[in-house]
Amino acid sequence: MFKSLQEKIKSASQKDYTLHEIFVENYEKWLAIPLVLFLLAPIIHIIIFSINYKDTLVNEEISHFFTTGEYPGDYFVEIIKFSIVIGFLFTIVGTIARVYFFKEKLGKENKSDFLPLCFFSVFCILAIISVIVNKTESSLIWGFTERGEGFSTIIACFVVFYLSGSMIRNEKIKYTIIYIILFLSVIFGVLGLVNNYVKDIDIIYDLDDSGLNSVFSHFNFYGYFLTITIMLAAASFLIVSKKTLKIFSCIAFLFNSLVLAINNTLGCFLACLVAFIFMVFIFSIKNKRFCFSAFAIFCVFILVCFISSYFFESFFTQLIGLLNDTKKIISNAPDAAYAGTSRWELWTYTWKYIKEKPFIGWGYDGTYDRLQKDTSQGRAHNEYLTYAASFGIPATIFYISGLMSIFLKALKKNQAIDGATLCCLVASLGYIGSAFFGNALLKTVPYFFIILGLSNNTSEKR
Repeated sequence: MFKSLQEKIKSASQKDYTLHEIFVENYEKWLAIPLVLFLLAPIIHIIIFSINYKDTLVNEEISHFFTTGEYPGDYFVEIIKFSIVIGFLFTIVGTIARVYFFKEKLGKENKSDFLPLCFFSVFCILAIISVIVNKTESSLIWGFTERGEGFSTIIACFVVFYLSGSMIRNEKIKYTIIYIILFLSVIFGVLGLVNNYVKDIDIIYDLDDSGLNSVFSHFNFYGYFLTITIMLAAASFLIVSKKTLKIFSCIAFLFNSLVLAINNTLGCFLACLVAFIFMVFIFSIKNKRFCFSAFAIFCVFILVCFISSYFFESFFTQLIGLLNDTKKIISNAPDAAYAGTSRWELWTYTWKYIKEKPFIGWGYDGTYDRLQKDTSQGRAHNEYLTYAASFGIPATIFYISGLMSIFLKALKKNQAIDGATLCCLVASLGYIGSAFFGNALLKTVPYFFIILGLSNNTSEKR
């Protein structure tokens, strides 16, 4: 085995590679580099933070990595921004390679493959118009804010993470990205559990001590990530045939399900329920019979959450509270504004702002100060309402249309969908569900756009 490996290395070293072979034929590998760099950002942050530990102490407080500028040692967001810059360059190269050097192949592709990109492009154009018309502050555009994110990072999610992911069709690369996410999810889970129940880890800063946060600073943000990883692991367990990958997928699924139960983010639990129902449905259509294995893993998820309720605060208790909150909203009770941990109040105020400027919106984070004054929170905790308030209803319709076109295409071509694409499709729906209850954040939303891009096209085995 080692001899054959040595021969391959020797022949590869002796071969004269042309620029065409390096950059064009391997353009998908180049496109994957910024995606992987983003995925590794928390790990890189931890390494750099640990090396520079003494320099990150300010007034005996550990500088957290949720903000930039004000605190030293904030490497997480900076690494993400670096991956975005690198991503722009590789996306340009990859797009040129795909369009110019693979004309014949591109011409044979179905026009529906480009439909989501068309919808998202119109969304971005309308969003840019809204920002210009509303004269959005430059700090909000370029991300010179407390959170280190801005309008440019939202656009970058489409241009870099989604577009790069959508041009990757190599099945091996897709699976590599999936298993990097799952492997990191286990590391993040262990770090979070140790920090919460064993010993405080200095590199982990908790903005809110009421839940399990891991490296994401807030339990809600971590919940969005867990929603994606749970669905990736569940689908991977059902699809892959290799024993080691199946065992790893099972471990990642069970572990992340337990961690989500401890994390106790109800919106993400509900999003997982919707994604599991979709998974059972799409697997049944693909197999042309009811998929009992998909239904069984759905039941296992419910069982893990049920058993954990004996030891931790339960989702099921929150579900009863949700029903009571729904009754308050329907009956227009005096305290209805506090329904859903005050989300109903955020949504009603945001909808009020939307009606004032329905077509063009208020610009990126244009309602932040006003909403914070009215409710004490600056964002709506609903990505779709946030987009509508910021960029207008037409832009939001194009965004939702882009999402729907990916899933409608998948349902239409269900027999042609490969395993890696199906994993990403199921996980994407999980995040889409959780977005009804959360905000788009630089530390979490790129995960969604990466897997959404990967789910747009079927893979090719190479």
